[in-house]
Amino acid sequence: MRPAIRYAKNGDVNLAYQVVGSGTIDILSTPDWPFFPPLESWQDQPLLDRAVNDLASFARLILWDPRGLGLSDRFGEPHPMEEQVADALAVLDAAGSDRAVIIGWGAAGLFAILFAAMRPERTAELVLFNAFATTLQDADYPWGQTRDERAADIDAIIARWGTAAELDWIAPSVRANESFRAWFGGQAMRVMSPRDAQAFFSVLDQIDTRPILPLITVPTLVLHRPDSWMRVENSRYLAERISGSVYRELPGIDAIAWLDGWEALSGAIKEFITGEPPTEEVERALATVLFTDIVGSTAMLTTMGDRRWAELLERYEAVTSRELDRYAGRLVDRTGDGLFATFEGPARAIRCAAALRDRSRELGVDTRSGIHIGEVSHRGGRVRGVAVHIGARIVSEAMAGEVLVSRTVKDLVAGSGLVLLDKGDHRLKGIPEDVQLFAVS
Repeated sequence: MRPAIRYAKNGDVNLAYQVVGSGTIDILSTPDWPFFPPLESWQDQPLLDRAVNDLASFARLILWDPRGLGLSDRFGEPHPMEEQVADALAVLDAAGSDRAVIIGWGAAGLFAILFAAMRPERTAELVLFNAFATTLQDADYPWGQTRDERAADIDAIIARWGTAAELDWIAPSVRANESFRAWFGGQAMRVMSPRDAQAFFSVLDQIDTRPILPLITVPTLVLHRPDSWMRVENSRYLAERISGSVYRELPGIDAIAWLDGWEALSGAIKEFITGEPPTEEVERALATVLFTDIVGSTAMLTTMGDRRWAELLERYEAVTSRELDRYAGRLVDRTGDGLFATFEGPARAIRCAAALRDRSRELGVDTRSGIHIGEVSHRGGRVRGVAVHIGARIVSEAMAGEVLVSRTVKDLVAGSGLVLLDKGDHRLKGIPEDVQLFAVS
């Protein structure tokens, strides 16, 4: 069931909020717009739904739409950030929270810093992810932007509003996923209009938290993904100037918290708040594994050069993402020239592999694929097990354009109409017994 959306009031301003989960710890999560969608739609995106429920599994999570955004009152004009602090207090009072952990994701870190400095008695702890002290460049803040650079960036963002173009650099793990791009672009338009966005950015550019960082006295956790778009110097600056803060750099390539690297991020937050180290849950299940790679990729790279090869890979990733969506495959990992995905059924995996082969040929690329089925373990977002090892070895036996499957897969697709040709027994590296392989006709 969807948690009820309620409203708190700060004077004449109506502020939408939601409470998810229960427990003795309260978390006020302030969104980094538009990377956290409106309150009524986060359950429609599985990755975001997972993130919300992860936090709500050990705390009472309070989600809210700040004024001017989402389901709260819209104004289309700038407003002082101090008013947002008062708004947050109204939300906490309405939700029955005396003290809460304040989390600031990305740009929302500016608000979280102000709140912790101004109202320490209502702040249990402060958590900052990929945050920054100010947007503009200065002598001791050289990684900020000049005013001209900032104005040009905002104009470009507004011009592309609703297109999801920002995913190309803020979330490379999903940049080729057309269904995700369509969803994300639609959410951006629901969060705020271009006029609201212009007002939002103008507020951000007026905030400089550098003078108040030494005034923060609450326990603080500063987290950053160095491989993401946001420069790591921002978070290091915060950690150096907030006395006693804990600083951690985490894996992941996305600036959007709930995408690549979420497991490590949520584990670090839980450990900091509860004092309990995260425990990895291992889930075992039967799964069909598919490995595919580009044949002759090294020679192609040498012939095409870095730029053309990168452009080809981008088109290849877009094609493979569409086909995986079409056949309900779950992308586990990408290498430079291939991918690893899982499926609930072997017939669907075979048909997806054939489609990947055909669509890749339209790009002038030859692929090969290997498919196996067996028990795998899911741990920390990773898929492991002997079945994975066998699948990875099968693909190395395939010829260009060939889809090879194990005997187990062949037996389970009987009656599906698929034609499989016996390719004999093969000795796979690291596998003690020979494995009988079949080629999809």
